[in-house]
Amino acid sequence: EGIQLELDGRYAAMFSYKMKNYVLLDARGKLLIKGSGLRSRGIELFQRLWMEEMFRLLLTGPGREALQEAQAAEPRPEDFLALVQKLERRFPSALAAAAAEQAILRRKARAKFREADRMFFATEALEQATAQPVAEYRAARFASLAPVFDLTCGLGGDALALAQVAPVIASDIDRVRLLLLAANASALGPAHRVTPVLADARRPPWGTLKGAGAFLDPGRRQAGRRARS
Repeated sequence: EGIQLELDGRYAAMFSYKMKNYVLLDARGKLLIKGSGLRSRGIELFQRLWMEEMFRLLLTGPGREALQEAQAAEPRPEDFLALVQKLERRFPSALAAAAAEQAILRRKARAKFREADRMFFATEALEQATAQPVAEYRAARFASLAPVFDLTCGLGGDALALAQVAPVIASDIDRVRLLLLAANASALGPAHRVTPVLADARRPPWGTLKGAGAFLDPGRRQAGRRARS
């Protein structure tokens, strides 16, 4: 019966992510991307391992040094390329890019967080994060409850505020956001009161606890846009 080929041609290079998910580079330098795991929101899954590694690098000695230098430049988004090129004189390219992006996000985050310059962010997570004054106002309502479950914690906007009034079990289905939460809790102090858990808010792996509270503020984005009820 022979062999049926999905694609027939010559390509300069190929990256295979998983079955039926791959990227082809043709002779003209054009990329052909196939598979749901590498397209649309699925690309976040593909980028996640890279993002995790970059955040870990930023938390190391050389990473902290690169971030400090990037932050001193007070960069705006339009400064990204020039700043990366400057940082590449001293640091590996991937670390230079991560530090530049983080410095830009920290500057932007000052509108939401008083201590943004000590925190860690990802673009969409920052956009979805609760501003610190709002989070603190809401957290005060949970002062008589313990522990408090933050079921969609993201980078920790609400979880960090809740930790000021009660122990927090903070869950999310995104490992990168849990990594951000842990880094932010450590940087700002309440790490001993915040327990990150990888879990789906629709199927939490725990039962009801007497005296506990639950907080839920899920993302409201569809196809990259905020969904309004």
